[in-house]
Amino acid sequence: MFRLASFVKKAKFEEKKLLSLKVNGIPLLSEQKLRAIVENAMQMLKVQQEFGSFSNYCWSFVNQKPIRNRFRYGRQVPVKSPKAEVISKDLMKRGFRCVGPMIVNDHLITCFRYKECDANDNKLDLKLKMEEKTESWTLATM
Repeated sequence: MFRLASFVKKAKFEEKKLLSLKVNGIPLLSEQKLRAIVENAMQMLKVQQEFGSFSNYCWSFVNQKPIRNRFRYGRQVPVKSPKAEVISKDLMKRGFRCVGPMIVNDHLITCFRYKECDANDNKLDLKLKMEEKTESWTLATM
């Protein structure tokens, strides 16, 4: 619903103000969901302080390496995965609300984003390999 960059702003948003947000006199969301947004924003700040960013937190579950699925058809994409269940449970332990195991960022191989993500993954792989070589060279010269 909100972009990650705006979580900090949402966390500082007065709760009363957030609860009063309306469009044509109709509340945008239920009070329960709005309170969850405020609470999740506060938890997001804690995650950012602990891991440096929410991205670092997410990548920590996959050892900084993307999971590459090569789904051709929508029916092949699982609704949830064991990894998503682990992440969801961890988020709940950290105090996040309304987070379930249907957390996924996946694209069919026919989707334009698949190629973009794959290219980014390849760049990340190359960067990680270079860092590993540099680390092993540094250790070898000590």
